[in-house]
Amino acid sequence: MKHDANVGLLRRTLPLVLLMIAMPPATSGAEAVQLRLFDFEPRISASETYSDGGTGFGRSSDGLTTSVDPGFTLRRDGARVKTDINYSLNNLYYHNDSEMDLRHQFNGSVLGELVQNELFIDSSFRKRDQIISPLGTSNIDSSLQRDNLTSSTSWSIGPRWERRFADVATSTLEYQVDRVSFSGGAADDSWGSTLTGVLNSGSMFGDWFWSTDYSNSDIRYSEGGDNSEFEMYSGTLGYNLTRKLNVYYTVGNEKNSFRNSVGDTGGSYWNVGVGFTPSVRTSLNMTYGKRFFGDTYSFSVTHQARKWNVVVSREETITTTRQQQLGDIFLICPPEIPNCTPEEAIAFGVDIGVRDGTYIQSSLTGSLTYTLPKSALTLSVFDRERTFQDGADANDETSGTTLGWNWRLGPKTNFNASTGWTRYRFLSTPVEEVDRWFVRTGVTRELSPELSGSLNYSYQKRSSDGVGSGSRGTGNTVSARLTKTF
Repeated sequence: MKHDANVGLLRRTLPLVLLMIAMPPATSGAEAVQLRLFDFEPRISASETYSDGGTGFGRSSDGLTTSVDPGFTLRRDGARVKTDINYSLNNLYYHNDSEMDLRHQFNGSVLGELVQNELFIDSSFRKRDQIISPLGTSNIDSSLQRDNLTSSTSWSIGPRWERRFADVATSTLEYQVDRVSFSGGAADDSWGSTLTGVLNSGSMFGDWFWSTDYSNSDIRYSEGGDNSEFEMYSGTLGYNLTRKLNVYYTVGNEKNSFRNSVGDTGGSYWNVGVGFTPSVRTSLNMTYGKRFFGDTYSFSVTHQARKWNVVVSREETITTTRQQQLGDIFLICPPEIPNCTPEEAIAFGVDIGVRDGTYIQSSLTGSLTYTLPKSALTLSVFDRERTFQDGADANDETSGTTLGWNWRLGPKTNFNASTGWTRYRFLSTPVEEVDRWFVRTGVTRELSPELSGSLNYSYQKRSSDGVGSGSRGTGNTVSARLTKTF
């Protein structure tokens, strides 16, 4: 019966696929005028993937998998409305057990200008897949990730007011309402509202600069219990010692009341910072201060030479899983996919996973890229630790490194190869950890202006300590994909 239902689902989605393939180009007249309002680009891709599986990579991860993925991008850059939408419908058929999976991937934003250069409406929507825990099974090919997976949906909308007070100051006031939910009960669904305000100094103050800011976030969970509230306000005063060097001091106060916490957490805080830009190719920023959880520090260093590019940074903040969904999820992308999605990051084991709770996240990342006329070599390292503040199980840490090489074989052909290692540690008693090694290589080629193809091979190995044997194993994967745009 389940197989019949999946076949029926395939039949319902097939007309959409055929419609996209048969869609004629725009002609002229009123239709052409209408189409010019948006930049609409439909696409469809099809792939075949073979894997020899392994117990560490999930249910029925071996065998042949067919994927047919129609999608589109929709953009508009108008005078008052800016739209950017990307949607994919992933149809996956697993030949080994004759089952089908249907997944929606959506990322979109719409910006509306109600009053010119002053009043705006911001909105965004995301739907994406994430692994629930790196301790569980995971696969280097996201299409083979069938277990230990949740789909997160998030959206936000609200007004933003910007105002310039001559050369004295500029201000921004923003209010957002948002919603975050997870499939399968992987984490609690929640509603939230956030008010933020910022006032920055204008040019009349010369070498002096200052700012004040305020934020208040109220979060209500669908599962009941305590709600969460985060309130913070601060003031900053700084001075440009030279055109290349500045110093500043920030003082503020915060009040955090989150689920399972004993009373309010927070109090006064401060930090001192230095910014140094010796040249257009090099910059250095550093801060040091104190917050309710102890000493804090952050830094970022960038340097770009003729062939070398170096970026090193450390950040420290208090956040939640839901806030990561609304913002940027912590991802370390493989060199051949510098702007990877959470779905692609699943393959490399650096998705942070989904856990309820409020935590302090400390992230250290670095990358070194050496560029030649036809190739580039990139070394990436990272370490990310989460310290939970509300008694939500144990803390965790993820660290690893990736080495990647991208080689342009010709005007329309690229070769890439990468290898890496990742370790996830769940700092309970006893400590549980999983190690992942992988090798990945592939070729992509533009077959025509609207048709591209790729062929990829990957090998992965997972070992574990203190975790069930189901998270161990080795596996090989070969995949071929064609993508057609219209």
